[in-house]
Amino acid sequence: MIPLSPALLIACASGRLTGRSSGAFLPRRDRLASFVPPAPGDEVASINFINSVGFWAHYDHVTGYSSWPLPHMDSVNALASYGRRAKVLFDRPRIGDLVVVWTPELNRFTRAGIVAALVGANGGGKRCLTLGARWHCGRARAARFRPSTGDRFLRWVNLERPALFGIPLSRPDAVAA
Repeated sequence: MIPLSPALLIACASGRLTGRSSGAFLPRRDRLASFVPPAPGDEVASINFINSVGFWAHYDHVTGYSSWPLPHMDSVNALASYGRRAKVLFDRPRIGDLVVVWTPELNRFTRAGIVAALVGANGGGKRCLTLGARWHCGRARAARFRPSTGDRFLRWVNLERPALFGIPLSRPDAVAA
């Protein structure tokens, strides 16, 4: 089984967004074109990116299972609710955490990304380099997240592996490629 690793998650997300072929940098605009910026009420691209990248970053080709500890989620709000119930939502980021962005106008979480690096804090927010579906145009972007307005960081590496409790590991057919 592949051990849980923020480095694997970040590497897989980076590769998914940018891609490399024959040592040359090739932007993956073809793949990014399939993602749309999460507009109010549409976090599909964001949650699909997290579901897919997490699963494949921890996929074991020998066993055919993924050790990714999060179940497949249908929305960013469901992801945040799961994190709250599992007591893995925090207001201070660590590298590899998932960031869930609160949208006050909709009174729910609508975007998710991956913290690739910590940049600093200013103006009441935490500055991070983040990776996510299309909202970063294929590269890490510095963004300020504000825990005071509801943004949170999901520390998925703190989750217990479901298989330890008799729940089967994830199979590829459970996640879209």
